[in-house]
Amino acid sequence: MKDRKGFTLIELLVVIAIIALLMSIVVPSLKTAREVAQATISRSNLRQWGLVWKLYTDNYDGRFPYWKVVGSGTYHRGSWIQAIRAYLPEDREKMLLCPTASLENPEFIQVDGRYDPEAHGGVRYAYSMGLPSAAEQAVGITEPELCSYGMNSWCANSGNESGNVQQRPASELWQTITAVRSTSEVPMMLDSMWRGGGPWDDRGIRISAPTQEGEWRGMEAEISHFCIPRHRGRVNSVFVDLHVEDVPLKDLWGQKWHKSYNTGTLPPNAWPEWMGRYR
Repeated sequence: MKDRKGFTLIELLVVIAIIALLMSIVVPSLKTAREVAQATISRSNLRQWGLVWKLYTDNYDGRFPYWKVVGSGTYHRGSWIQAIRAYLPEDREKMLLCPTASLENPEFIQVDGRYDPEAHGGVRYAYSMGLPSAAEQAVGITEPELCSYGMNSWCANSGNESGNVQQRPASELWQTITAVRSTSEVPMMLDSMWRGGGPWDDRGIRISAPTQEGEWRGMEAEISHFCIPRHRGRVNSVFVDLHVEDVPLKDLWGQKWHKSYNTGTLPPNAWPEWMGRYR
């Protein structure tokens, strides 16, 4: 009788079971490694943003950009974009986009393939920076660009005006980088689903927590723009002192957003259910 060759059914099933077991161990590890790598790249991007802001404020005696929209572009909470354009590198797309959120929200893609200039982002999507102004078009920026990061809108300059800036009291704006005393506590740029934001203690939509993960509640829902679990329940932020930190979502309410902001503030609607799994 010839020797038997090949596997029995039992042996084959054992091999398959071992492979399945190994896959169950390896695949989550690969997913975690990828997420860690993406978060690391995002923090690197924000370090570059910090340097760009340092260059800008050094050139303007420490002043943050004037808040008013210039030219014909549409930049709700995004006047800083026009001010900072000239300081971005030529390969700025790498700096503009977090690898976790590099595509436009698919519900806003136009038939002709152009980005919707008013498209907001989300946990995994970038937002549209808005229609370029005449000055930007003159230097070759003819289409809206995508971006994954937004500015703390309290880091703005009201010029000689003493009124409100998008309903924010001008007296509470940082105005200049030298006015910031606790530079390690004031966020300047963060992972975001919109061009800018920054809560304030009016007990309304601007400071209440989003009821759903990645919820879009309009341009004036200031804290929601940043309260997105983009990096395992955290968002990356560069602070005025240029250090970069991954901020747990619930800690967003504890940052020093503006001059008199109470860092002990909690959302008026308490923590929604979806945030319960985050510390």
